[in-house]
Amino acid sequence: AVVSTQSTGNDSCFAKANCYIQGMGVEKDYSKAIPILEDTCSKGHHQSCHNLGVLYYHGHGVDKNMDKFKYYNNQAKIFRGQSNPFQDKPPTPDDMTKPPVGAL
Repeated sequence: AVVSTQSTGNDSCFAKANCYIQGMGVEKDYSKAIPILEDTCSKGHHQSCHNLGVLYYHGHGVDKNMDKFKYYNNQAKIFRGQSNPFQDKPPTPDDMTKPPVGAL
């Protein structure tokens, strides 16, 4: 079984990435958010995986890529232990900072 390795460090990095995504306190810059999300996703942070999937779905800071969207969506599911964070619907722009469905 895969166990999430969420920690205060991963949560802090996730929050920093969201600041870059939304332009909160810093200039909006997807290129700074993406490596942070990739790192924390690789460490089991499901919300980082979720947001990476959304970025690839919408093409924010990256080329639109449905294969990468599906990959990161699946990683979010695995790390969260859910059947489908997007409930079989593609993400909307408002989903960018929302945790997957059922997250605390």
